[in-house]
Amino acid sequence: MTGLFETMLAVRGQVFQIDEHFARLARPARELGMPAADEAKFREAIACAVHSEDEIAVRCIYENGRFSATAGPIPPVTLRRRDGAHVVTLARDVVRDQPSHKLTSYITS
Repeated sequence: MTGLFETMLAVRGQVFQIDEHFARLARPARELGMPAADEAKFREAIACAVHSEDEIAVRCIYENGRFSATAGPIPPVTLRRRDGAHVVTLARDVVRDQPSHKLTSYITS
């Protein structure tokens, strides 16, 4: 079965935009016919992973109706992106048929 994931920023033990991250995960779960994502379990998995006051990356995976989460340093490539914005624009028809879900299987990418 395919899984979904969300990667979030946590600082001083607080995850930024947690409501938006849950909504972004729950919507494709519904669209893909997966079991309904339980927000309380999503938050519980994240809380179990966040044990640092540092700035960290938290990745939550939803597979088979269950959440798992891990936390660790923010990848260097992400930190480098903070030095400036890089924008690429594409014609709408180039991305129209591409899935917008963050799947754990990269085969469609």
